[in-house]
Amino acid sequence: GSRRLFLTQKTGAVRIVLPGTTPTLTTFYTFAPYTSSECGVLSVCFDPNYITNKYVYIFYTASASEQRIVRLTDNNNVGTNLANIVTGLPTAGANHDGGATGISSDQNGQGWYLYWSIGDNGNGSGVDANMTSLASKCGRARLDGSVPNDNPFFDGTGPNNDYIWARGLRNPFSFSFQPGSEKLWIYNVGTSYETVFQVNRGDH
Repeated sequence: GSRRLFLTQKTGAVRIVLPGTTPTLTTFYTFAPYTSSECGVLSVCFDPNYITNKYVYIFYTASASEQRIVRLTDNNNVGTNLANIVTGLPTAGANHDGGATGISSDQNGQGWYLYWSIGDNGNGSGVDANMTSLASKCGRARLDGSVPNDNPFFDGTGPNNDYIWARGLRNPFSFSFQPGSEKLWIYNVGTSYETVFQVNRGDH
């Protein structure tokens, strides 16, 4: 209800457009991301209890080989108390990094979960039956970054990456949850055409 607009700039800044007769722009937080090709600061989303805890989640490329989801606390339009939520997310430092983040209930209203999407890193990483990599995947975690043991490929000490929620994505650059149903719709960038998928638990 604050009428503010948060936006990300891939080169590092998270900005806020403040409302007013003449809207003004202020800097919420500045990262030092890796920005080659499609890498950088890629998305922002808000905790469902933001009104009380002021938590803001950011997906960004930390280096040529790692992406992260971090949490900041909104302290009067300034991001403070940076905390790593999910680290070690794959990138090849070029394209098909994905970078979408969002928070939704489990479709039964039983809890809140953090989702993200990552592409095939431009080189086919993580495709088809490769369940060890989060490349070419949609991931799902609790809001503190821990792994829900009801994720579809959870096998504990087995070889699978337990965060995997769905797979087979080329470059899932953005997504949205349908209000009411909480169905996940992913926009997947193609070469000569684009695709939009309704993605369910364990889909390929």
